Amino acid sequence: MKKKCPICNQHFFKYKELLTVTPQPFQFTPASLDCPRCKAKIGSTVFSKFICGVILISSLIGGMIGLANFFPNLSKPEIAIFTLTVMALNFRIFWPATIRLKNWETMEDILPKSRAIGYLLFLIWPVATIIGLFVVAITFKWGV
Repeated sequence: MKKKCPICNQHFFKYKELLTVTPQPFQFTPASLDCPRCKAKIGSTVFSKFICGVILISSLIGGMIGLANFFPNLSKPEIAIFTLTVMALNFRIFWPATIRLKNWETMEDILPKSRAIGYLLFLIWPVATIIGLFVVAITFKWGV
């Protein structure tokens, strides 16, 4: 699971170093780490952060559908323990494996330059996702 430095291709980052660039809750500045060989700031790509989010959401939704189908009379603490276990597995195992490294960029460099793409990514997509989750919850009659 070691990843090479994308700048010098000589240093291999260890597992603990990869954990520092995985997405964190309430992280407003992209995380970075320094390559000891070339002294460059290294960060994770936007696409790999997106894949980490997809892994988290799909594993939680898939796990809840599986729990609802196979174990219908679970209590809320058991579901909470399952959810925390899935999040720990994602953070410790799956995310460092999916992270791709590149030269570190500030948040202004990452944001889209087009207003239409910005509205699509930050307004329409999240609202559509929330509506989709409501539709799934109503279809499977969760919370009733």
